[in-house]
Amino acid sequence: SRVFKDSGYTMKSRGRVLHFKFETANIKTLEGRDAVKDMLGACLNQAKPRNWALEESETVSETDGVIEAWFTFETEVGRGYGLMAMELNYWGSTLAKHASYDAANKEWAVTVERDGREIILRPKQLVFATGMAAKPNTPKFKGMESFKGEPRCNRADS
Repeated sequence: SRVFKDSGYTMKSRGRVLHFKFETANIKTLEGRDAVKDMLGACLNQAKPRNWALEESETVSETDGVIEAWFTFETEVGRGYGLMAMELNYWGSTLAKHASYDAANKEWAVTVERDGREIILRPKQLVFATGMAAKPNTPKFKGMESFKGEPRCNRADS
């Protein structure tokens, strides 16, 4: 796609891609999440990014489940132009059959049935979206009394 042919910086993280193109004379290439985090922490107070907006001459598009949107922003030292591409990882018509937490690997093992086949997923977090219309529905299952975390519910619980 054209985003990777433009000059700028591309960052990928959990299904999202951010590509920045800055209109300044100072160019610095950073590699990795920690380097980008450190740079942002060091300069955000001075740069003061603001006026984030979708680029008026571009349209938000969706191709193969990936949503792309071009945006603009301003800082104290220049203007920026970027592309955000985000893949929404959502499966409809999928039956969750079993879930267990693997403490040694700090991940869940979730067995689902999709299109007639069983698949084991290994997410770091597991969200039960069981409520409807802002009414909580907390499922009861074996072992839930030993959960050591803090349950997070919708705003109807707060």
